[in-house]
Amino acid sequence: MPEIKTIPNDDFFAIVLERLEEREPVEIPLTGISMNPLLQEGRDNLLLAPLAPDAPLHRYDVVLFRYGDTYLLHRIRKINGDTLVTRGDAINSVETPRRSDVVAILTAVRNTQTGELTQCHSLKWKLLSRKTVLIKFIKVKVRRTFRINLDK
Repeated sequence: MPEIKTIPNDDFFAIVLERLEEREPVEIPLTGISMNPLLQEGRDNLLLAPLAPDAPLHRYDVVLFRYGDTYLLHRIRKINGDTLVTRGDAINSVETPRRSDVVAILTAVRNTQTGELTQCHSLKWKLLSRKTVLIKFIKVKVRRTFRINLDK
């Protein structure tokens, strides 16, 4: 088994951005829990493609973007002109990056345990994405209506 090396986040993203600026796709391991349950740390690798300046973005696309001094990978929930409203599937807070802050778009997800590759333009992915968003919406509505915690 190959040795796993850890590098600082800034160094990691410098390498990722260099590849993306060269118009090369990258495959990176997912870290964090903000996109659970659809995307999971330790199970999924993300295939990211550079975003052309004139490429269209759509609601439900998952994008990698600069946000302050960090990078986030979250789902587009709304598009208001040049401003995006994004949110991780597992969290309630939203971000409002500009389109120019987007550095890549998620094109596929590789399950590292099975090797299965799911393309983000596939019907399977689109249905899973919408199901995830719908379940989150229902949980929030129920929580607000009945003031209960559904995550226990």
